[in-house]
Amino acid sequence: MAETPSTWLGAAFVGVLDNHMDSRRLSRGRAYSNPNRLLEFSVKGATVRALVLGNQSPYLGVYHVPRYNVEIELAQIQPSGWDRIIKVVGSNVACMSQLLLDEMPESIDELSAKAGVSLLPGEPEDLKAECDCPDWDVPCKHIAGVYYKLATVLDRDPMLLFQLRGMKPSELKSRLAKTPLGKAFSAQQRASMIKVEHDEHRYTQPVSKFVGEVSPKSFWQGDTPLPVVDPVPDTPAIEAALIKHGGENPAFWHIYDSFIATMEDAYTYVVEKNKTII
Repeated sequence: MAETPSTWLGAAFVGVLDNHMDSRRLSRGRAYSNPNRLLEFSVKGATVRALVLGNQSPYLGVYHVPRYNVEIELAQIQPSGWDRIIKVVGSNVACMSQLLLDEMPESIDELSAKAGVSLLPGEPEDLKAECDCPDWDVPCKHIAGVYYKLATVLDRDPMLLFQLRGMKPSELKSRLAKTPLGKAFSAQQRASMIKVEHDEHRYTQPVSKFVGEVSPKSFWQGDTPLPVVDPVPDTPAIEAALIKHGGENPAFWHIYDSFIATMEDAYTYVVEKNKTII
């Protein structure tokens, strides 16, 4: 069964296709994103390659079940465009924090537009694709199927969009971390971490006497009081960082609803149910 994009980014990507493709062809192409049709799919750098199982068509001279090679490459954003994106995004606290946690902010295309760049493919020439099928129209239904598959991959790995447009996510985060706001954000994270000290004077040292010479009280309670543990901060540096790290639709999540929203509801329910004993 073909997948359906389940996040705003996957839906936005399909929306871009809908603007540049015949809706009927796109609808037919969705069937080719089915695992039974999409035999191979890979992303290397900014290039997507796939092997798609076609149909017999005596009318087109195809008498055996064919396999078609599809190659897709999104237009690359120029270095000057990335510089402007970094500058705009690097001045937005919410967007910056989400990207450093491998999340794709819903405002990213609006912010990139302020930099004079569209992160999502905005023009027909931003979508470059080839298929060796006999269909003369481009994009054909096989290309449409691979586009649809790519939309669902972006659901699970939204940062892949930056790679497809010419910048590795690791490089993006590295450049963002070097901006004034990025430096402040990193400093806040470091300052919020609990410092663990291992000074000898803070912990009871092992007893050097023979066990037979140690009283039961000393054995169980020790001769030196336990150290005072520093209090844990009430508010974390980043709320629910572990849950947010996987994004709205992590690889293990096979439900259309947002993973983060679902976990927020679950935690709220647990707190309400047990608030009398917390």
